[in-house]
Amino acid sequence: MLTRELAGTIVNKLMSVLGKNINLMDGHGYIIASGDPSRVGTFHEGAVRVISTGVPMEIKPEDVAVLKGVRPGINVPVTYDNKVMGAVGITGDPEEVRDYGALVRYTVELMLEQAALREQVHREERARDIYFQDLLSGNWSDEKAFIHRGSYFGFDLSLPRLALVMEFRLPSNEGTEETGVQTELLVRHNLDTVLSALRLHAQNESAITGYASANRLVYFAYWNPGRPSRERKSLADRVAGLVAKNNGYAFVIGMGGSHPGLTGLRRSYLEALEAVELGCRFYPDRSFFQSEELVLERLVSRLPQADRNAYCREVLGCLLPGTAGADKEYYRQLLATLTAYFEEGQSIRKTAGRLFLHRNTLMHRLKKIKALTGLDPSVFTDAFRLKMALLFLAGEKH
Repeated sequence: MLTRELAGTIVNKLMSVLGKNINLMDGHGYIIASGDPSRVGTFHEGAVRVISTGVPMEIKPEDVAVLKGVRPGINVPVTYDNKVMGAVGITGDPEEVRDYGALVRYTVELMLEQAALREQVHREERARDIYFQDLLSGNWSDEKAFIHRGSYFGFDLSLPRLALVMEFRLPSNEGTEETGVQTELLVRHNLDTVLSALRLHAQNESAITGYASANRLVYFAYWNPGRPSRERKSLADRVAGLVAKNNGYAFVIGMGGSHPGLTGLRRSYLEALEAVELGCRFYPDRSFFQSEELVLERLVSRLPQADRNAYCREVLGCLLPGTAGADKEYYRQLLATLTAYFEEGQSIRKTAGRLFLHRNTLMHRLKKIKALTGLDPSVFTDAFRLKMALLFLAGEKH
């Protein structure tokens, strides 16, 4: 309980206020912190008497020759939880330092209580973090026992939920004066702030949140399965707004589905995690991804690279980047147009507005794509083949 580090902190604070030399002794009478470094580690016989009797003791000049390791002053017992943990001494004329004894004792005991409370909070937080990691990893054998264990942390795992994974784009310390350790501390402080805000919000939302990794947070939001799936985006927007308000880094959010039971929570987390990975890979300009909307991307990512390359060559032909003799910039423009056209639901009006093009210019580009590939982007079967090729390309680039 009374460690050297804590003792040193206590002594430094007391000396800065009183302007007197302070010694702090452990339960065996050895000085573990002192304003006089030469006394640290030495035996203090006066402290042993104080600890054994629980009664303060004044040490006069004539006692110095009789008691081992002492100097004039006053020593008082330090108690915690009704037990004497050690003693604290004030060096000086007993007549001058006598009135400080009670004050110093009270201050030391108060600081010990605060340190013990911090340690208790730290242990509880650590236990909660371990439980949360067990939830994410599926580390349980008895579901009922695991759910009961969660109740100690205020987690009601019987409620239906879905997972949101927030991945933060952390800064690099390259080219700055900050060290890797400094950057890591700044990042941790930032994400701890975000997590605190999420936990405060979670108390009113029946949600559960915690770390998944150094740059990922998970938020298990309460979700009634009877609600329309279109409302999931508004849920993500509320969480994103809270994160943005308390966060200094760019981030993306992946959302999993809602599944029953404890295993369903983990399944939702894995889906949200995959949504982040797939979304960032295929759509790096977006910041929110739903697992259920990435079915094609999931299939594409599982195909062999050689098969994907062959398909792109067959479908896109000369539009494929790197094709010999191709007008690279113009073909890149055509591919960008085709991508926007599909993302806007094949709407001429929306695509032209997004690309700031005249309708006729857009129509000309689409006809050029048809001429070069033999596929008409406005026809479903042709559009599907072209869309798959674009997905293959996106998956290869990222």
